This record gives sequence, C-alpha cells and structure tokens, in this order.
Amino acid sequence: MKANCEQLTVGAEYLPKYTHLGEYSQHASRPTPSTSPGMNRQLYSLFFYLLVPFILLRLVARSLRAPAYARRWGQRFGFCDFPQSERGIEAPIWVHAVSVGESLAAAPLIRALCARWPDRRLVVTTMTPTGSERITALFGDKVFHTYLPYDLPGAMARF
Repeated sequence: MKANCEQLTVGAEYLPKYTHLGEYSQHASRPTPSTSPGMNRQLYSLFFYLLVPFILLRLVARSLRAPAYARRWGQRFGFCDFPQSERGIEAPIWVHAVSVGESLAAAPLIRALCARWPDRRLVVTTMTPTGSERITALFGDKVFHTYLPYDLPGAMARF
C-alpha cells in the first residue's frame, strides 16, 4: 500500500503499519528463509573447516617467504599458553590489532590502558608476524601478545 498525502489526512487506518523491523505489515507476512542464526553459524563453521587445508597450505607458502609465519601456528588454532598468573584473576583487557599499521595506531590506546589499569593484564592479539614484532618491541612484557585464533568453534573455545 502506497500512502499519499490525502490518505494520511483521512485517518490512522490508512497509515502504513510498521513491524519492529520497520517493514510494512503487508510485507511482514511474506515467507522468511527457514534458516535460523544457529543454522547460519553451523554453515559458516562447516565452510571454514573445509577451508582449513587451504589455510594450512597458505601458511606453509607464507612460511617459505617469511620464516616468522612458521612459528606459533598453534596460537592460530587456539592453543595459547597464557602465563600461569593469568588464570583466576580479573579478566584481562583485550586489544586486537590486525597488522603492523593497526599495532602502531593502537599503541597510544594500549599505553593509556596500561596507565589507567596498571594491575590488569593486557592481551594484545594480531594476525601477522610484523604486527607481533611491533607489539613486542613497543611493550615487551607489559602486555601479553598472541595471535588471534581463526574463527573456528574449537579454536575459539581453547582460546
């Protein structure tokens, strides 16, 4: 139903009725896809698991060009050895910076977080060896660095 100016002045029965999503009520009765958010996550995870062999091949290829990629593969799959002092204390503050550029951009934030909460542990995750090297060079032992695991249910559960 397309409302025009005359219909709007006649009465509320001519005003379009909106659902919580802002759609016209006449469109809200259309069939929706039968997939639920849980089903979408399962399909996403299945697809990601199917890509793991290709991800490993890519890591091997990158390792041949840049040996730093060969180190710490376990972290990319959620096998992260947080220091023993990390367990049982207040949740750490987590900052993620994908690569060296974001690591440099996040440095003032990380410094401010360290100054504001000196007793809280900061965990900084990156995805590249250069980002890891930059975080280690800038902060040393002030923060705990690890690679962010791939978005696989098992890897994230271990993390």
